Amino acid sequence: MKLPALSQVLANDPGPFATAYADVSRVAAAGDDEVTLTARAAHDELVAAGCPTDVAEALQEALGASTHEGGEVARVVVASASGVVFSALVRGRRPQPTTSWGALPDLGPWLADATLVVPFVLARVDHAGGDVSTYSDGASGPLREEQEAGGDSNFLHKTGDDSREGSVEEEWKRSADDVAAEITRQVTAGPSLVLLGGEPDAVSEVRAKLKHLEAEVVELQGGRRNEDGGDAAFDEEIAEALRGQVVAANLDVLAQLKQRLGERAAGSSSRGASGVGEVLDALVVGQVDTLLLDPVAAAETSVTLAEHPGLSIGIIDPGQPLPADQVLVALAALTDADVRIERVGTLGGEPVAALLRWDNTADASTTSSDDLH
Repeated sequence: MKLPALSQVLANDPGPFATAYADVSRVAAAGDDEVTLTARAAHDELVAAGCPTDVAEALQEALGASTHEGGEVARVVVASASGVVFSALVRGRRPQPTTSWGALPDLGPWLADATLVVPFVLARVDHAGGDVSTYSDGASGPLREEQEAGGDSNFLHKTGDDSREGSVEEEWKRSADDVAAEITRQVTAGPSLVLLGGEPDAVSEVRAKLKHLEAEVVELQGGRRNEDGGDAAFDEEIAEALRGQVVAANLDVLAQLKQRLGERAAGSSSRGASGVGEVLDALVVGQVDTLLLDPVAAAETSVTLAEHPGLSIGIIDPGQPLPADQVLVALAALTDADVRIERVGTLGGEPVAALLRWDNTADASTTSSDDLH
């Protein structure tokens, strides 16, 4: 996943930053009380670590606020003297809260969960039309896409018009046209995955109209609209489809990394990098396309900016040792690199590796280190 919001934070706020990531589900009877206690504990831990009280209070308020979501959900919050500068939700329960006070946001624990979220368009169709929603923020509800005209595509409902002349079959086709057009519009706005469920013949009709769509379309067995008792099974089918997408994407990236590092070992040109120092140097010049990171392992290594020519992040003291995972994530955000969470075992024993945008031996234009300030 890319981190444009974090890039904006680092470009405009000198820090330091307080970070907290915790479960904020309210599914249990005492859910409100539990979230309140979790937010208070985060506040106390941060103050004990040296965080100013006003920063800790702002984070506490944001962490404990209602998510307006059902089911299990976790929240990450980053705050500074400017107030809350970053907040995001992710599906699932986070059993062990984490907090941090330091020169950079500590997003490794959140990224480990958030990178499992695949943005997608979900369409549930029948002969009357379809419900089309975009899910991309990791929360349990659909993303509300802002429209220039002030519209809201959240859970958009399109139906055939009973006043139209023609046969029932023609009406179905018109409805399928409407649904396919809406799916296309939402895919154009970002997601490259469409999950399509509902009445089988309606699904087939819509699928046929999406042949030229630049997105992967996965047909689901469930998803009939207004079906009693079917939501839990359909949710699990959606989750299984998304897990498959994540596994397939990660295997593809790891295969590319293995090939590129193999080429380098054989003495030929390579667009791969491995190890903290080598990846940092590639990040400095904006060369990293995809960062593959084990945040737990990388956190055990310290990075001093002064030891890497051209490496500078805001007003951070270049002689100050920083956790490597935080520096790597910050630079990935600032250089628009994709971030994927892996484990040391899949990265050849190193805590970080990278796919590069160009051959690291080539004479190519690079991003100036001034872009990282």
